[in-house]
Amino acid sequence: MFDEQAVIILGAGASIPYGFPSGKELRKRICDSFVEKLKKYLPHAQSSYYLHPDILFKAEEFVERFRNSSNISIDLFLSRNTNFRKIGKTAILLEILDAEAQSKFHEDVINAEHDWYSFLFEQMTDELTGPENYNISPNKIFIITFNYDRSLEHFLFNSVINSFGDIEQHLLIDELKKIPIIHVYGKLADLHWQNKTDSLAYGQNSDVLIPDNYLTNINVIYEDRDREKYKNIHAMIADSKYIYFLGFGYARENLQVLSLPEILKPNQHIYGTAFGYYEEEITKLSKRFLRDKKLHNLRFMNCDNLELLRRLF
Repeated sequence: MFDEQAVIILGAGASIPYGFPSGKELRKRICDSFVEKLKKYLPHAQSSYYLHPDILFKAEEFVERFRNSSNISIDLFLSRNTNFRKIGKTAILLEILDAEAQSKFHEDVINAEHDWYSFLFEQMTDELTGPENYNISPNKIFIITFNYDRSLEHFLFNSVINSFGDIEQHLLIDELKKIPIIHVYGKLADLHWQNKTDSLAYGQNSDVLIPDNYLTNINVIYEDRDREKYKNIHAMIADSKYIYFLGFGYARENLQVLSLPEILKPNQHIYGTAFGYYEEEITKLSKRFLRDKKLHNLRFMNCDNLELLRRLF
């Protein structure tokens, strides 16, 4: 159990073990298959935007520009090319819907050695024994994610519901809702257990109708932001004794959103994955965090998410 306040900050690499694309892979999927996926979706469309006769031309133009832009990040591309924002968000939404529908957990994970979701849940519940001991809310943990998918929420919900099957479901949901999971740039939609009136089922096929509000749920870098949400994020980080970066790319624009490293304090313990980094790159990354700050417990490791957590717990 997390007895001292901790915040886990997730990047695209956090969801990869469960079938979601990295930023680079998302770019490839959009460039290779978005136009064909949109053609399959259009017969189901009802929004006037998708019924416009030039919609496929717009999609092809977007893909061609994105392909030739050399921008690895679709978010960054859309922040630089606002005229492609809506069609670009459609591409993101269709890819995430497909990835959710094909996602795998537990023994079905392609490489179980990367299954950090199960390890996290084990740590959150290791002190909960007996049929009436289901209170996970005492865990002092916050989760901040830059991902649009809902895989972690889906995983935790199924894990809690099936671990404590004798308890009324609404009591378990109340407990689960006390563990904050904040999507920095938004998410597709709430899951049904989070919001019964405006939700989207996990694993929904990509031929689902795409209401405009699903697209507005997704923000990109530098797009208008919820200032109150960002204040809460900064407070979570500043007040946490432990900060864990998992699958995070440390892009400058994302660190700026978190006000890092400015809000860090000397007594905080900061750990992060740096999978595939050279030693020189890790040194450079550490210097970016240190700058003029005296951070006594800062360490980036060339390892995956599960290995980092296993080394620390």
